[in-house]
Amino acid sequence: MLPITHHILPLRTGWDPCPATASFYPEDLPAAWRLTYFANEVRRVLVPAARWLPFDPERIAQWARDVPSDFRFFLELPECTAPSMPCQVEDLLKERLGGWVGADLAVSGAHAGRAPRFVRVDTLAAARATPAHALACPAPTGDTWDPRAARAWLTRLATAANGRHTLALLGQAPVETVLRWQTLTELLGLA
Repeated sequence: MLPITHHILPLRTGWDPCPATASFYPEDLPAAWRLTYFANEVRRVLVPAARWLPFDPERIAQWARDVPSDFRFFLELPECTAPSMPCQVEDLLKERLGGWVGADLAVSGAHAGRAPRFVRVDTLAAARATPAHALACPAPTGDTWDPRAARAWLTRLATAANGRHTLALLGQAPVETVLRWQTLTELLGLA
């Protein structure tokens, strides 16, 4: 029997600063340069639907120009999105689109895009139970970084995912915390 390969990617929501990440950006950095600055440290991001909708092709094309070629955008896709819109976004972001995140995307077939679809689940039990091919699960929240607790949760997530590609959603965690989660998944052989 071949061993199961795990693919867990920690993901921060957005690149805009919040109180916990305000010190990440230099004070004199123009807001228009934040994505590029962010992308030089973190190689992927979850973009909330409110950030990319209403659909503006020029804005999305600019995002693709503002990041390195190995950067990946994961976009939240609300259920009420027009079926052709995901294809238009994919054409603009090309290989920089990591996938779509939403409710039951992989099972319902309501999504017209070609990129991977990550079904959002709220618990590890739900991750085990869903037949989806790829998952997105929120990581435990908290203000402190506890590597032992993170390791235990990632191990349980890997078991629940059973080899499926999985996003560990970190919300608007500080960038330093996101980098620690990324390092931990790599050290555990889960990336």
